[in-house]
Amino acid sequence: MRSDPFRQAKSETWRRISARVLAKRVREVMKVDAREALRACRQPVLYLAASRDGIVPRRCIDEILSVRSSVKVVTIEGEHFAMYANPQAAARAITAFIS
Repeated sequence: MRSDPFRQAKSETWRRISARVLAKRVREVMKVDAREALRACRQPVLYLAASRDGIVPRRCIDEILSVRSSVKVVTIEGEHFAMYANPQAAARAITAFIS
């Protein structure tokens, strides 16, 4: 196993949660449609995108921007869950956004 803390945490999750439960979670996530909530939100929105996200495709970002073009998209280096693996970059992006 690599020493990457994210990969270690993910491996631990896979050991603790059954494939059936994980599949159910994925099915439930796929049902979520947050477009109306995004339209109704009056606060500034920051979307942190991972540079090498193999889970959430670019078309999802494009969909978010089509619903609300004012969303600020910042790409940080990393795979899916880049905020976890690259917290310094995430913190810089969040700090810049709220400043």
